[in-house]
Amino acid sequence: MHGEITIIEQFMFSIYPGISAVMLTWAAGTVIPIKYTPLMLISIGFIFQQIFMIPTTSSFKKRDKKDDEDLDILSYLQIGAIAAAYCVVPALLQLFIGIYRFSFLGIFHFGFMVELLFLMSVTVFLTTLMSIRPLIEAAGMQFSILIKIRWISGAIATILCYPYLIDIGISSHFLPWLPAAIAVYSTFGALLGYKKYRGSANICFGLALLFSVVWAAKLPWRITYPFLCSTLT
Repeated sequence: MHGEITIIEQFMFSIYPGISAVMLTWAAGTVIPIKYTPLMLISIGFIFQQIFMIPTTSSFKKRDKKDDEDLDILSYLQIGAIAAAYCVVPALLQLFIGIYRFSFLGIFHFGFMVELLFLMSVTVFLTTLMSIRPLIEAAGMQFSILIKIRWISGAIATILCYPYLIDIGISSHFLPWLPAAIAVYSTFGALLGYKKYRGSANICFGLALLFSVVWAAKLPWRITYPFLCSTLT
């Protein structure tokens, strides 16, 4: 009985969030064009994983003074499998959608590859923000490697965000400035960790504040959402 309860607890923290994310994405896909569903799955999945991938002590495991058993609900192997699935499933969904819309040979064009690379870089970047440090340490890897992967994937996503949004039909007057804004905010966040770069951080703060003022004044009135217009009409 105790073993069955433990399995149910592991199911609630591993498979259940994935099923919930897929069901919510499927529900959203009934009111928005299908090409937006991979990005929707990434967003919903990230919210669920931020909640359930946090190391949590099991309520059904008792600590024994002579036992060094891990008391966390999810093992390192399970966390690794969840992180890998989060990185792979949206890209596979994008491939299936591309084959459905363009046929198999139709997916081999620049626009589709940009979308696929953007989604992959975003999922990798968001995965590095999750609570996977114990997994990295258990695998014998240095945490600095994860930081480098985060910067590389984030840079790729920043470069491709503008052509991706244009390709899926989300455009605005201010959208071409979006990569620059992301670069300024990320640079400012990185410089805050070093006291010797305080002057540069202050400059980045001024630029970030300027971007925020311009966004608040112009962006909400310029952006268009064709998928909402098509749904309402």
